[in-house]
Amino acid sequence: MKSLSSQVLVFSIAFFTAIFAGTLILLLVSARSMVSDTVDQQIIRVVEERKLKLESSVAREISLALKMADSPVIKQHFLAPDDEDIQEIAFMEIASYRKAFKSNSVFWVSDIDKRFHSDDAYSYTIDPANPDDYWYNMTLYRTDQYNFNINYNDNLKKIMLWVNAPVFENRNSIGMVGTGIVLGDFVDSIYEGVDTRIDLFIFNDNMEITGAKDHSLITDKKLITAQNPDNANILATEIKSMPGKISIIFRNNNIEYALIRMEELNWYILASMPVSLSMLSETPIFIIGIIILIVILLIFIIFN
Repeated sequence: MKSLSSQVLVFSIAFFTAIFAGTLILLLVSARSMVSDTVDQQIIRVVEERKLKLESSVAREISLALKMADSPVIKQHFLAPDDEDIQEIAFMEIASYRKAFKSNSVFWVSDIDKRFHSDDAYSYTIDPANPDDYWYNMTLYRTDQYNFNINYNDNLKKIMLWVNAPVFENRNSIGMVGTGIVLGDFVDSIYEGVDTRIDLFIFNDNMEITGAKDHSLITDKKLITAQNPDNANILATEIKSMPGKISIIFRNNNIEYALIRMEELNWYILASMPVSLSMLSETPIFIIGIIILIVILLIFIIFN
Protein backbone atom coordinates (compact mmCIF):
# COMPACT_ATOMS: atom_id res chain seq x y z
CA MET A 1 0.00 0.00 0.00
CA LYS A 2 2.80 2.43 0.89
CA SER A 3 4.45 1.73 -2.42
CA LEU A 4 1.25 2.63 -4.27
CA SER A 5 0.85 5.81 -2.20
CA SER A 6 4.41 6.80 -2.98
CA GLN A 7 3.83 6.23 -6.67
CA VAL A 8 0.65 8.30 -6.60
CA LEU A 9 2.48 11.07 -4.75
CA VAL A 10 5.38 11.08 -7.21
CA PHE A 11 2.96 11.06 -10.14
CA SER A 12 0.93 13.89 -8.57
CA ILE A 13 4.05 15.98 -8.00
CA ALA A 14 5.26 15.39 -11.56
CA PHE A 15 1.81 16.11 -12.97
CA PHE A 16 1.45 19.30 -10.92
CA THR A 17 4.97 20.45 -11.82
CA ALA A 18 4.25 19.92 -15.54
CA ILE A 19 0.95 21.79 -15.29
CA PHE A 20 2.58 24.57 -13.24
CA ALA A 21 5.52 25.00 -15.65
CA GLY A 22 3.32 24.87 -18.75
CA THR A 23 0.78 27.29 -17.33
CA LEU A 24 3.49 29.69 -16.14
CA ILE A 25 5.15 29.72 -19.58
CA LEU A 26 1.78 30.28 -21.24
CA LEU A 27 1.02 33.08 -18.78
CA LEU A 28 4.36 34.81 -19.41
CA VAL A 29 3.98 34.57 -23.20
CA SER A 30 0.38 35.84 -23.08
CA ALA A 31 1.23 38.60 -20.61
CA ARG A 32 4.27 39.63 -22.71
CA SER A 33 2.10 39.90 -25.80
CA MET A 34 -0.51 41.90 -23.92
CA VAL A 35 2.05 44.26 -22.39
CA SER A 36 3.81 44.70 -25.77
CA ASP A 37 0.53 45.76 -27.38
CA THR A 38 -0.13 48.25 -24.58
CA VAL A 39 3.41 49.66 -24.65
CA ASP A 40 3.36 49.88 -28.47
CA GLN A 41 0.13 51.88 -28.37
CA GLN A 42 1.58 54.16 -25.72
CA ILE A 43 4.86 54.95 -27.48
CA ILE A 44 3.18 55.30 -30.88
CA ARG A 45 0.81 57.83 -29.36
CA VAL A 46 3.79 59.69 -27.86
CA VAL A 47 5.75 59.96 -31.14
CA GLU A 48 2.64 60.96 -33.11
CA GLU A 49 1.72 63.68 -30.60
CA ARG A 50 5.30 64.99 -30.48
CA LYS A 51 5.53 64.97 -34.27
CA LEU A 52 2.41 67.13 -34.55
CA LYS A 53 3.68 69.45 -31.84
CA LEU A 54 7.10 69.94 -33.42
CA GLU A 55 5.86 70.31 -36.98
CA SER A 56 3.19 72.82 -35.98
CA SER A 57 5.81 74.80 -34.06
CA VAL A 58 8.12 75.20 -37.05
CA ALA A 59 5.54 75.27 -39.87
CA ARG A 60 4.72 78.93 -39.23
CA GLU A 61 8.41 79.90 -38.98
CA ILE A 62 9.21 78.09 -42.24
CA SER A 63 6.25 79.73 -43.98
CA LEU A 64 7.38 83.20 -42.86
CA ALA A 65 10.98 82.54 -43.93
CA LEU A 66 9.84 81.43 -47.41
CA LYS A 67 7.58 84.45 -47.72
CA MET A 68 10.48 86.70 -46.72
CA ALA A 69 12.73 85.01 -49.30
CA ASP A 70 10.16 85.82 -51.99
CA SER A 71 9.97 89.54 -51.16
CA PRO A 72 10.66 91.73 -54.26
CA VAL A 73 12.13 94.48 -52.06
CA ILE A 74 14.58 92.12 -50.37
CA LYS A 75 15.56 90.71 -53.76
CA GLN A 76 16.30 94.22 -55.05
CA HIS A 77 18.45 94.88 -52.01
CA PHE A 78 20.38 91.63 -52.49
CA LEU A 79 21.10 92.54 -56.12
CA ALA A 80 22.28 96.03 -55.12
CA PRO A 81 23.37 95.87 -51.46
CA ASP A 82 25.18 99.23 -51.67
CA ASP A 83 22.12 101.15 -52.84
CA GLU A 84 21.18 103.06 -49.68
CA ASP A 85 17.64 103.95 -50.82
CA ILE A 86 16.72 100.32 -51.52
CA GLN A 87 18.58 99.24 -48.39
CA GLU A 88 16.48 101.50 -46.16
CA ILE A 89 13.21 100.12 -47.53
CA ALA A 90 14.47 96.53 -47.35
CA PHE A 91 15.64 96.94 -43.76
CA MET A 92 12.22 98.25 -42.75
CA GLU A 93 10.55 95.20 -44.31
CA ILE A 94 13.04 92.84 -42.69
CA ALA A 95 12.33 94.48 -39.31
CA SER A 96 8.61 93.76 -39.75
CA TYR A 97 9.38 90.10 -40.45
CA ARG A 98 11.57 89.96 -37.36
CA LYS A 99 8.64 90.98 -35.18
CA ALA A 100 6.55 88.21 -36.75
CA PHE A 101 9.00 85.41 -35.90
CA LYS A 102 8.46 83.78 -32.50
CA SER A 103 12.13 84.17 -31.59
CA ASN A 104 12.13 87.84 -32.64
CA SER A 105 15.25 86.95 -34.60
CA VAL A 106 16.09 87.20 -38.29
CA PHE A 107 19.21 87.07 -40.46
CA TRP A 108 20.04 87.78 -44.07
CA VAL A 109 23.01 87.86 -46.44
CA SER A 110 23.47 88.92 -50.05
CA ASP A 111 25.72 86.70 -52.15
CA ILE A 112 27.27 89.80 -53.73
CA ASP A 113 28.97 91.17 -50.60
CA LYS A 114 28.43 88.11 -48.32
CA ARG A 115 27.87 90.44 -45.36
CA PHE A 116 25.92 88.50 -42.74
CA HIS A 117 23.35 90.58 -40.87
CA SER A 118 21.68 89.33 -37.71
CA ASP A 119 18.60 91.15 -36.43
CA ASP A 120 19.37 94.85 -36.90
CA ALA A 121 23.14 94.78 -37.28
CA TYR A 122 26.00 93.57 -39.46
CA SER A 123 27.78 90.60 -37.83
CA TYR A 124 30.57 89.40 -40.09
CA THR A 125 31.50 88.62 -43.70
CA ILE A 126 31.02 85.00 -44.69
CA ASP A 127 33.94 83.05 -46.14
CA PRO A 128 32.48 80.09 -48.09
CA ALA A 129 35.90 78.39 -47.95
CA ASN A 130 35.81 78.38 -44.15
CA PRO A 131 34.64 74.98 -42.81
CA ASP A 132 32.61 76.79 -40.15
CA ASP A 133 30.54 78.36 -42.94
CA TYR A 134 29.79 75.02 -44.62
CA TRP A 135 26.08 75.74 -44.48
CA TYR A 136 26.40 78.75 -46.81
CA ASN A 137 27.15 76.95 -50.09
CA MET A 138 24.93 74.07 -49.03
CA THR A 139 21.99 76.46 -48.68
CA LEU A 140 22.67 78.62 -51.72
CA TYR A 141 23.50 75.94 -54.27
CA ARG A 142 22.07 72.67 -52.98
CA THR A 143 18.76 73.72 -51.41
CA ASP A 144 15.48 74.18 -53.27
CA GLN A 145 13.40 75.74 -50.50
CA TYR A 146 14.95 75.64 -47.03
CA ASN A 147 17.22 73.64 -44.75
CA PHE A 148 18.29 73.55 -41.13
CA ASN A 149 21.53 73.68 -39.23
CA ILE A 150 22.23 73.57 -35.50
CA ASN A 151 24.91 75.32 -33.50
CA TYR A 152 25.63 76.75 -30.09
CA ASN A 153 25.24 80.52 -29.87
CA ASP A 154 27.99 81.87 -27.59
CA ASN A 155 26.24 85.21 -27.16
CA LEU A 156 22.89 83.73 -26.15
CA LYS A 157 24.43 80.66 -24.47
CA LYS A 158 21.77 78.58 -26.17
CA ILE A 159 21.49 75.88 -28.84
CA MET A 160 19.96 77.36 -31.98
CA LEU A 161 18.08 75.70 -34.83
CA TRP A 162 18.50 77.90 -37.91
CA VAL A 163 15.96 77.92 -40.72
CA ASN A 164 17.86 78.89 -43.89
CA ALA A 165 15.94 79.88 -47.02
CA PRO A 166 17.77 80.75 -50.28
CA VAL A 167 16.58 83.78 -52.23
CA PHE A 168 16.18 83.22 -55.99
CA GLU A 169 16.06 85.64 -58.91
CA ASN A 170 15.55 84.09 -62.34
CA ARG A 171 16.33 80.71 -60.74
CA ASN A 172 19.73 81.96 -59.56
CA SER A 173 20.59 82.11 -55.85
CA ILE A 174 21.34 85.68 -54.83
CA GLY A 175 21.44 85.30 -51.05
CA MET A 176 19.52 83.86 -48.14
CA VAL A 177 17.26 84.81 -45.27
CA GLY A 178 16.13 82.95 -42.20
CA THR A 179 15.43 82.83 -38.50
CA GLY A 180 16.72 81.09 -35.41
CA ILE A 181 14.73 78.92 -33.02
CA VAL A 182 16.01 78.24 -29.50
CA LEU A 183 16.35 74.48 -29.88
CA GLY A 184 16.81 73.73 -26.18
CA ASP A 185 13.44 75.26 -25.25
CA PHE A 186 11.92 73.84 -28.42
CA VAL A 187 13.02 70.27 -27.59
CA ASP A 188 12.39 70.46 -23.83
CA SER A 189 8.72 71.15 -24.51
CA ILE A 190 8.23 67.73 -26.12
CA TYR A 191 9.21 65.93 -22.90
CA GLU A 192 6.41 67.54 -20.93
CA GLY A 193 3.91 64.93 -19.79
CA VAL A 194 5.89 61.96 -21.14
CA ASP A 195 6.03 58.79 -19.02
CA THR A 196 9.42 58.72 -17.27
CA ARG A 197 9.89 55.13 -18.43
CA ILE A 198 9.92 56.29 -22.06
CA ASP A 199 13.22 57.32 -23.63
CA LEU A 200 12.83 59.86 -26.42
CA PHE A 201 15.33 61.01 -29.06
CA ILE A 202 15.14 63.12 -32.21
CA PHE A 203 17.72 62.69 -34.98
CA ASN A 204 18.27 63.68 -38.62
CA ASP A 205 19.07 61.80 -41.83
CA ASN A 206 22.75 61.75 -40.87
CA MET A 207 21.84 59.97 -37.62
CA GLU A 208 22.94 63.06 -35.65
CA ILE A 209 20.91 63.65 -32.48
CA THR A 210 18.92 66.87 -32.75
CA GLY A 211 16.78 66.42 -29.67
CA ALA A 212 17.55 64.86 -26.29
CA LYS A 213 17.20 65.57 -22.58
CA ASP A 214 20.98 65.78 -22.45
CA HIS A 215 21.70 68.89 -24.57
CA SER A 216 25.39 68.00 -24.90
CA LEU A 217 24.36 65.17 -27.24
CA ILE A 218 23.01 67.86 -29.58
CA THR A 219 25.94 70.28 -29.42
CA ASP A 220 28.48 67.47 -29.81
CA LYS A 221 26.55 66.06 -32.78
CA LYS A 222 26.45 62.59 -31.24
CA LEU A 223 24.97 59.80 -33.35
CA ILE A 224 21.78 58.02 -32.33
CA THR A 225 23.49 54.73 -33.23
CA ALA A 226 26.12 55.39 -30.56
CA GLN A 227 23.45 55.50 -27.87
CA ASN A 228 22.72 51.82 -28.38
CA PRO A 229 25.23 50.12 -30.70
CA ASP A 230 23.29 46.83 -30.51
CA ASN A 231 20.38 48.67 -32.06
CA ALA A 232 22.30 50.34 -34.90
CA ASN A 233 21.73 47.76 -37.65
CA ILE A 234 18.07 47.27 -36.76
CA LEU A 235 17.48 51.03 -36.76
CA ALA A 236 19.20 51.47 -40.13
CA THR A 237 17.09 48.66 -41.61
CA GLU A 238 13.86 50.12 -40.25
CA ILE A 239 14.67 53.59 -41.62
CA LYS A 240 15.22 52.11 -45.09
CA SER A 241 11.75 50.60 -44.92
CA MET A 242 10.12 53.92 -43.86
CA PRO A 243 9.04 55.23 -47.32
CA GLY A 244 5.29 54.77 -47.61
CA LYS A 245 4.85 54.18 -43.87
CA ILE A 246 3.66 56.62 -41.22
CA SER A 247 5.45 54.91 -38.35
CA ILE A 248 7.23 51.68 -37.45
CA ILE A 249 7.28 49.51 -34.33
CA PHE A 250 10.06 47.06 -33.58
CA ARG A 251 11.56 45.19 -30.63
CA ASN A 252 15.12 44.55 -29.51
CA ASN A 253 16.47 43.12 -26.22
CA ASN A 254 13.09 43.25 -24.47
CA ILE A 255 12.63 46.92 -25.39
CA GLU A 256 9.78 48.19 -27.55
CA TYR A 257 10.57 50.95 -30.08
CA ALA A 258 8.43 53.35 -32.11
CA LEU A 259 9.92 55.33 -35.00
CA ILE A 260 8.22 58.13 -36.92
CA ARG A 261 9.51 60.54 -39.58
CA MET A 262 8.83 64.28 -39.62
CA GLU A 263 8.72 65.31 -43.27
CA GLU A 264 8.82 69.05 -42.54
CA LEU A 265 12.14 68.76 -40.73
CA ASN A 266 13.57 65.62 -42.36
CA TRP A 267 14.00 64.34 -38.80
CA TYR A 268 12.95 61.21 -36.95
CA ILE A 269 11.49 60.69 -33.48
CA LEU A 270 12.49 57.48 -31.71
CA ALA A 271 10.69 56.43 -28.53
CA SER A 272 11.57 53.34 -26.53
CA MET A 273 10.23 51.65 -23.42
CA PRO A 274 11.50 48.50 -21.67
CA VAL A 275 9.08 45.72 -20.79
CA SER A 276 9.78 44.67 -17.19
CA LEU A 277 8.67 41.61 -15.21
CA SER A 278 6.65 43.85 -12.91
CA MET A 279 4.64 45.04 -15.92
CA LEU A 280 3.88 41.42 -16.83
CA SER A 281 2.74 40.61 -13.31
CA GLU A 282 0.24 43.49 -13.39
CA THR A 283 -1.70 42.15 -16.38
CA PRO A 284 -5.19 40.67 -15.72
CA ILE A 285 -4.33 37.40 -17.50
CA PHE A 286 -1.26 36.89 -15.31
CA ILE A 287 -3.20 37.55 -12.11
CA ILE A 288 -6.01 35.17 -13.17
CA GLY A 289 -3.42 32.54 -14.10
CA ILE A 290 -1.76 32.78 -10.69
CA ILE A 291 -5.14 32.32 -9.01
CA ILE A 292 -5.75 29.22 -11.15
CA LEU A 293 -2.34 27.83 -10.16
CA ILE A 294 -3.12 28.40 -6.47
CA VAL A 295 -6.42 26.54 -6.89
CA ILE A 296 -4.61 23.65 -8.59
CA LEU A 297 -2.07 23.63 -5.74
CA LEU A 298 -4.87 23.44 -3.15
CA ILE A 299 -6.50 20.56 -5.05
CA PHE A 300 -3.12 18.82 -5.16
CA ILE A 301 -2.66 19.23 -1.39
CA ILE A 302 -6.20 18.02 -0.62
CA PHE A 303 -5.88 15.09 -3.00
CA ASN A 304 -2.65 13.93 -1.40
